[in-house]
Amino acid sequence: MIVIAVFIGLLTLAAGYAQWRGGAPEKLAATAMFGAMLATLWVGSHAPSFNGTQWELLVVDFGLFVALCLLANFADRFWPMWLAAFQLVAVASHGASAYNPGILPVAYWWIVGKISYPMIAILVIGTLRHDRRKRLGGPEFGWTHERHRARAGSGETQWTS
Repeated sequence: MIVIAVFIGLLTLAAGYAQWRGGAPEKLAATAMFGAMLATLWVGSHAPSFNGTQWELLVVDFGLFVALCLLANFADRFWPMWLAAFQLVAVASHGASAYNPGILPVAYWWIVGKISYPMIAILVIGTLRHDRRKRLGGPEFGWTHERHRARAGSGETQWTS
């Protein structure tokens, strides 16, 4: 139980920091991760056992994966790709468990449960970098289309394809 409390505390602090100092991509990632945590707690409250595939958790993890992929596609940041990649590992572990039910429950639990810790660190680092860029006063774009619009307005040559 202490592991769950530590995780909730860390994610709450990271999400709060992202909401306070982050741009739109950081805020959206924090909201998606926090929502997935709440959904995981809700579906996991039915005495989960990692002796078989956790289908409810797969739905939550896949939903977060889709959200992070969309964020990575449209955000003018590099770090959301890393979040989506880590989340893909969690989704793939559910697939591996469904394919081979003989996977050790502790290995399945470890992958699904522990992959979130580096994701929290990535969110915090992304927020720190955004905050630093903003304090330096340079142009800061939350979304790729904003960067392209600004480039088009300044007369720079646009690449096509």
